Amino acid sequence: MKTANSRTLFVHCGLHKTGTTAVQEVLARRCDALRAHGLLVPRAGSVHGCAHHNIAWQIARDRWFDPLYGTLDDVAREIVAFPGNAVLSSECFETLLDRADGFAPLLAHPLLRGHRKVLLLYVRNQVEYLESLAAELLRHGEGQEIASLLRTVLRHRWLRWHEWGFAFDHAASYRNAAAQAETVLVNAHTLRDGTAVADLLARVAPGYRPEQEDLLLRANPRQDIAGALELFYRNRVQRAPGPAETAAAANIARWLGGWPRLSAAGRTAMARRFVPGNAWLGLRGLLPARGLLRFAPPDATGPTLERVFSFETQALIRTLSRSNIPDAAMNDEIAAAFAAPPSRGMELDAAAVAREGGA
Repeated sequence: MKTANSRTLFVHCGLHKTGTTAVQEVLARRCDALRAHGLLVPRAGSVHGCAHHNIAWQIARDRWFDPLYGTLDDVAREIVAFPGNAVLSSECFETLLDRADGFAPLLAHPLLRGHRKVLLLYVRNQVEYLESLAAELLRHGEGQEIASLLRTVLRHRWLRWHEWGFAFDHAASYRNAAAQAETVLVNAHTLRDGTAVADLLARVAPGYRPEQEDLLLRANPRQDIAGALELFYRNRVQRAPGPAETAAAANIARWLGGWPRLSAAGRTAMARRFVPGNAWLGLRGLLPARGLLRFAPPDATGPTLERVFSFETQALIRTLSRSNIPDAAMNDEIAAAFAAPPSRGMELDAAAVAREGGA
């Protein structure tokens, strides 16, 4: 039996959009097998049996916290009673990365003082992170224009949505985490076997052989562009779209053909803002640099992410829903709308964005 001093508590902190949902589903599904292997996946603090969000919510004072799911004291008692290692997983721990004492209630809990603590942070290219996160936030009611989200990230290196925080500055996140506990950074572009599930299990349960179906699990995929446009419109107008508005959003989605990408101007500003920190981490040997040093412009042409999820598109959906334009002319109408120069309030000028990113 391991002594307290030889046991490890792993805290998987996300980040969001790095395969966390798949990891949590596998941990919940295989908790008995992992327990037999010497790794505890605590039941206390888990929400809907998958992730330990309630622990992160309690520490962050999040409105979603509910003692019914189990508290920090409950999970500490469960961990200390187990003779092996333990792992907590929640991308909501990311919210605690903005300060160097954010994890203190967990790491300094009296019952856990004898455990070695390891924080696991999975990071990715910040442009890809913003693109994926913006799509995910639509599901939770976010209705801001993408250009506004981009400017917030550039200005603060952080995006806050209610109590949730999204950390874009990987170097700052590492420094804050490492000030509190042993911290392992993982580049999501260089995962073992290409999956977060395989990589995390190899770190927290060496020698455990995951099931093939677990390695193939792809949870929480991005919605299609038609669904995203309908959600964007719903979130902005604060009501369910009518049939004509839903049809208008679907027509725009068909014309677009797929998800747009962040503009070249936006990518340039993001690179100015975040590549130096990413490079510093690579030079320190803290993670491989692949995927983190080049924010290349997208190959795709057509409207950018900022232009598609904008005030103008909201107005276009309303206009199309009230018109009697025949289907044959619909594409021409949409093309003309997107060909028009953006309004001054929405325009994402390359020089201005670059200045903002370098401020």
